[in-house]
Amino acid sequence: MEHEFEEYDYVFIPSPDGSDEKVSGTIQKIDGDFAVVELPDGEEIYCRIEDMEYIPPIVLSKDDLSAIIRFEKSSNDLKSLDDYPGEIIADEEYSVTLDDFQVAFNNIIKDQSTYNDVYAWLDLIYYILDDYYDCSFRGAIEDKQYFKYPETEELMLSWIVISLRDYYFSFDGDDENPQNLDFNRIVNDIDNFKSGRKVFPWLWSGIQEHSFIFKVHEKEMKKFDEDMLQMTRDILEKKTAEGYPFAIEKMGYSYYGGGPLYDCDWVKSRDCFLRLMDMDNVDDSNKCDYANTLGYIYYYGRCNNMVPEYEPALKYFTIGALGGNHESIYKLADMYLNGYGTTKNTYIATELIYKVYEKAFEQFCIGNDSSKLADCALRLGTYYRKGLLADDTDSEERNMRIAYYYYTVADFAIRRRMKKDYYGDNNVFISIQKELEKMYERYPLDDTTVFKEDEPFLLQQIFHDGYSCKVTFEAKDGDLEIKAERIKKPNLRLVEMVIICHPDQRTCELTKAVTETAEKVKDYNIINYQKSFIADNVRYDSKEQLLTFTHHGDKVATVHSDTFFHRIVPAKEPGKRNHKFVNVLFDNSEVEYTYLCGDLKLEKGDKVIVEARGVEQEVTVVSVFSKPISDMPLSLNAYKKILRKA
Repeated sequence: MEHEFEEYDYVFIPSPDGSDEKVSGTIQKIDGDFAVVELPDGEEIYCRIEDMEYIPPIVLSKDDLSAIIRFEKSSNDLKSLDDYPGEIIADEEYSVTLDDFQVAFNNIIKDQSTYNDVYAWLDLIYYILDDYYDCSFRGAIEDKQYFKYPETEELMLSWIVISLRDYYFSFDGDDENPQNLDFNRIVNDIDNFKSGRKVFPWLWSGIQEHSFIFKVHEKEMKKFDEDMLQMTRDILEKKTAEGYPFAIEKMGYSYYGGGPLYDCDWVKSRDCFLRLMDMDNVDDSNKCDYANTLGYIYYYGRCNNMVPEYEPALKYFTIGALGGNHESIYKLADMYLNGYGTTKNTYIATELIYKVYEKAFEQFCIGNDSSKLADCALRLGTYYRKGLLADDTDSEERNMRIAYYYYTVADFAIRRRMKKDYYGDNNVFISIQKELEKMYERYPLDDTTVFKEDEPFLLQQIFHDGYSCKVTFEAKDGDLEIKAERIKKPNLRLVEMVIICHPDQRTCELTKAVTETAEKVKDYNIINYQKSFIADNVRYDSKEQLLTFTHHGDKVATVHSDTFFHRIVPAKEPGKRNHKFVNVLFDNSEVEYTYLCGDLKLEKGDKVIVEARGVEQEVTVVSVFSKPISDMPLSLNAYKKILRKA
């Protein structure tokens, strides 16, 4: 009986090059007496149906399919099936098991199969494993289970299939492909899994080792048991020895200050980053970040008995700064301000710190709590407090007020950033608190709630940088409450917030909307007669006492008033200081850490025992203080307790 052709049938057609040989393909579309046939290389040919020859499928029994999956057929048989130009189908559904793979891998090992043999086998069984290749399932495995031991047979089986998929797509025709799976280890791990022992599936191939190193972070490692930590060290050290840049970076930061993997070792950390700086296959932008890290190591003398090495510090901070690294820029400012390793130059220091402050401020206002705003604001506060940015007309009081503003912004920014748990942030927090304590002595808490102004400064601030706003008017007892909320710009993903800061009330707020009230309004007018409207600019004529809102140059609303005010909720005066804290230093470290003191009577210089990275360590008390937890950046349960005196 003549075959009636359908879409997706496998067929032979005359060779497009006119030779006598026929080529195989798959019907994509039938159009009357013609069909579109896709060749194996993806080319599509328009061919007459009468010139096509049907290729019938090979139907495999369950036993045949089992023999293929278990690699029990010879390599030649597998290759022959793989080369078959038609479809290969099973006469019934087949579910792959761990036993199937264990037998297959043992046969691959026993037969000393080449990479090409294994590739042909995978190519043949690929469609059988299709359900396990589902992208969403693969993503769930990688995202949720990547740092866990497989606990179910389904999960273990899925890891094997994912590994085979990586192996399959890494094929480049080389029998000695470096991404080869370690079949011996997989067979051993299947036995381990069946016996209830721990299995590390990401050790099975170079691809998974690379992926693991790229994905794993200190947050995950803090949850690892010792077996998994040792596994991580093994992979990291192997990849570092192989010259994998990201592994060298990970190694360098693991030694930098210490962590779950390694105790602090500044020399090993430095050597990792020096090695990265000399590598040709490392991107220059990354080298700028590595240079910044080296700058810190040399600046604080971490490899020199804590004696600063300013010359190399200046070199590496300069490299980092030229690459736009914010930390490098403000550390260079410190060096020029103090004349460390270079000629003292306050002008250069000021230019540098303002440059990075503006960038950090912009990042912070679009939600980047990791920006260096706290560090820059702290420095600007100190510059003003010391009078370094004053001219002959500036009074000490003015400079102190500006310093107080910057310290308050710095405090607000560091409290948000400390939730990220970055190395050294506690030191920054402590430095800011020391400066604020001086300000609190000079400027006691003011409980003022209403701030009157002769211009609507908050409204002007919210319209700054070309932002359009939705504006709402509401009349109240002769006053006019004006609320303006920023609208996202079409070319930006987020609305840039504004910082509203009142140091004397110890308040700082990040917001995209402000409310300002025009007092004793003479009259107001909205062109569209609605309570709300859109405006892209606001200006105030103090002579005419006229506030004008415009949109695309057209007037949309006016308000006559000579006084404006806004309200705030001031901070509460600290209550009973019922939590006692200490700041401590670990040996060979300049970074302070805060612990709860409990009932221990401690003084500066005392030696105490704390728990760090799962072990007890002796540290030195740097300071003792009492504060309500509301004044601290973290919640009470985030602070560990001093265990005892040494």
